[in-house]
Amino acid sequence: MLQRGFRLAVNVTPALLAEHEFTQMCLALAGHDSRLLVLELTEQQPFNIDRQTERILSRLSDAGVAFAMDYFGAGCSVLSYLKRFPVSYIKMDKCFTQDILSEKTSRHIVESVVGLAGKSGIDTVAEGVETQAQVNCLCSLGVDYLQGVFRQTGKSGCNKSIR
Repeated sequence: MLQRGFRLAVNVTPALLAEHEFTQMCLALAGHDSRLLVLELTEQQPFNIDRQTERILSRLSDAGVAFAMDYFGAGCSVLSYLKRFPVSYIKMDKCFTQDILSEKTSRHIVESVVGLAGKSGIDTVAEGVETQAQVNCLCSLGVDYLQGVFRQTGKSGCNKSIR
């Protein structure tokens, strides 16, 4: 059995999600521990917003699987996913994180996504975090989780982090 608090995140394409065997495997894994599995819906390929996709996502969500919108803002970003799919996390693409200190537009986008996510009850993840200055900025904007190669040597100011 996996360590308590451990989460397994798997990138999922529309084709993989539609495979019956994959769905069954996810249901079996989710049955062992609630909220152990996070399926990252990659925005590099668009998902069909139809009853079949919604039914699959709903069934997995009911079983305890969490969902993240991956590469948010850099791929085929469709805001209706946030309305129609049971999304728990928005993972903001590193193109915003890497430029957040030098480009106002990146900062405004992160602020907007954090605001939208907060009002929708969705946690945010900033990908590509590499420096303490990025950590400080992202935490001050209210980002929930940080992901990247940055190695913390002291208290970073954020409460949560993902590696």
